[in-house]
Amino acid sequence: MDWIYYLKKLWYKIIYVLFVIIYIIRLDKLNKQLLQKDFDSSFSLLKYNDYEPVSFFVIAMFLMLLAIIFIIRDFNSIRHEENDKRDIIIIICSIIAMFTIILLIIKWISVPILKAILISLCLICGIVYVETS
Repeated sequence: MDWIYYLKKLWYKIIYVLFVIIYIIRLDKLNKQLLQKDFDSSFSLLKYNDYEPVSFFVIAMFLMLLAIIFIIRDFNSIRHEENDKRDIIIIICSIIAMFTIILLIIKWISVPILKAILISLCLICGIVYVETS
């Protein structure tokens, strides 16, 4: 009986975690492809395969935003709702899982995609600054 209760309560987080696992596996494959190639600039890396690294970056931002929303909802649930001890333990484990997912996404997106995006943004900001000065 308890499993059905928690499954009804956590179904969307289970689907989210499965989606993140699939995403990280695909991101790891993309990272390996990107690291094997020799790009002449960060812009060419971002253009690879019809801007696939950029789409992975956007998905990473969306997944992290969802995790933050889940964390905020869980904190509000602890503060404003009456929960028994098992519910509080499940909520705390859920919060820890969401923080872990955020860290994993950051780790996998950071090299080489995030690095290329940050370099490109710095170059664009530098060009805009020079042009407006």
